[in-house]
Amino acid sequence: MLGPSAISLKQIFPYDIDIYDEDYIRLMSSDGYTFVINKRASIQSNFLKLSQKKQYDLPFSKAVLEVVVKYLYYKLRWSVGVIQNGAIEVAQFPPIPENIAMDVAKASIFLEL
Repeated sequence: MLGPSAISLKQIFPYDIDIYDEDYIRLMSSDGYTFVINKRASIQSNFLKLSQKKQYDLPFSKAVLEVVVKYLYYKLRWSVGVIQNGAIEVAQFPPIPENIAMDVAKASIFLEL
């Protein structure tokens, strides 16, 4: 999802990704938004990893899924960084807005993050 406050993939995941040699999945929000994410990011969720589908209709709003997607890339980026570089200082995940924090917690349980 792109918009005025969109964060580039390079900011979240600074490693090269060959878009022609990668698998992607779609996460559909309850309010009709679609997020297309790299499969390597999606498998940071046990639920997404074990179900192996190409598209998921999820019972969460766009705002909640936006945080979830950012977290999937965050987890992938810092997991890879720690493995490749040994013990490094991990960047803090951006604050979650209070008005959706409970829904984000429910999504994290549902998706087994």
